[in-house]
Amino acid sequence: STLSVNSQKLRIASDSSSGNAIGYFDFTAIVGAKYRLKADFISGTDQGAKVSVGKTDALSTGTYQGGTGTMTTDTSANFTFTAVATTQRIYLYQVEGDDADGDYHEWDNIVVSPQVPSDFEINDITIVYREKPMK
Repeated sequence: STLSVNSQKLRIASDSSSGNAIGYFDFTAIVGAKYRLKADFISGTDQGAKVSVGKTDALSTGTYQGGTGTMTTDTSANFTFTAVATTQRIYLYQVEGDDADGDYHEWDNIVVSPQVPSDFEINDITIVYREKPMK
């Protein structure tokens, strides 16, 4: 795989030495906590891509905590998952192993955020600083 930045987007391209293109990055999670992943997929010249979240061995085990189906047109990914390890990995990958050398897709605005449990509510909070009178 070849990873590069094109117009401020992450471009993942296949190369003849590694088969289908894949990029990944790890993040620290709390086991049992629920998270939401959002990302913008920009189609390129390959045959489509997926985004999945799993443990660091998910590619070999095929076990993921969440992910998308194959995306072939510009779209947004948005799914929740529950962390099963303190190190979770986001996988961004081409779905076809036979894409031509240089075939690519792109990603933008990749965000993982913790989910607020349903029995909590987040409200706007205003903090006002008031000077104390000097004595």
